[in-house]
Amino acid sequence: IIIGAAKSGTTSISSYCSQHPGVFVSPMKEARFLAYNGELAKYRGYGQNGANLMSRYDESLPKSWEEYSSLFKGATSEQKSGEASPAYLYIENAPVNISARCPDAKMVAVLRNPVERAFSSYLHLRRDDAEDLSFGDALEAETDRIKENAGLLWRYLDLGYYGQQIERYYDTFGSDQLMVILYEDLVKDPMEQMAQIFNFIGVDSDFTPNIEERLNVSGIPRSQTFYKSLSTGSILNKASKLIPNVFRKHLKRKVQKALLEKPALDPKIRQHLIENFRGDIGRLEKLIGRDLSKWLT
Repeated sequence: IIIGAAKSGTTSISSYCSQHPGVFVSPMKEARFLAYNGELAKYRGYGQNGANLMSRYDESLPKSWEEYSSLFKGATSEQKSGEASPAYLYIENAPVNISARCPDAKMVAVLRNPVERAFSSYLHLRRDDAEDLSFGDALEAETDRIKENAGLLWRYLDLGYYGQQIERYYDTFGSDQLMVILYEDLVKDPMEQMAQIFNFIGVDSDFTPNIEERLNVSGIPRSQTFYKSLSTGSILNKASKLIPNVFRKHLKRKVQKALLEKPALDPKIRQHLIENFRGDIGRLEKLIGRDLSKWLT
């Protein structure tokens, strides 16, 4: 189970794992049943599209253990079955729920500098027309939004306290069942990180996945209208007879990425966030035995 963190490469890792012949990955992205046990989260969204996103979030949730289990019916007896749901790292009861249902599960957490992760989450929601505040204003609004049961991606600060989140998993499982990797290591040497993940879950670590394309990239669209038309497929569907489906998907992602702009994070906001996360980063360093001083610069 890839448990998170959100906007830290979980989509890419899930995609790379799905290419391995010894691994079966749930066809549903973010099944997240083990976070909620079938109970609707009823999160609130923001911006023009936030309510729609959260409505779909609830609608797509498996409502029973049987429905969740059916996501893995395509696996063979020789394959390891798994899924990726970033909600698992954040939701407090998730470790206990996983322990009750899947006590022998192997879990992977990939952690990104919480400052960069927060800003990436903001850009993700701006990309999807689900945030209408500036980043600074959204940070100030977060406490009130959480009281309103804001969806997880709008919890820019709260999602980044990895120390307390990882500690919950260590308390429940110990360290042998949880592999923690850093986003920067994944970016620097994805093949090495995937080999370690394959070895950890007990499949052939010599397998080489295709890692050419980055997935689920964040940014602010230069044209929200054009970006939406690509997302819904209304433009490329018209070319369906001329362009094979596999190439349409690739072209769609390429054009979408080209439409995205990534503004720089305001230095004052960055420093504010660094000070906010400083204590928890120190807590995380002790838990995982890694020097995270670069996150404080």
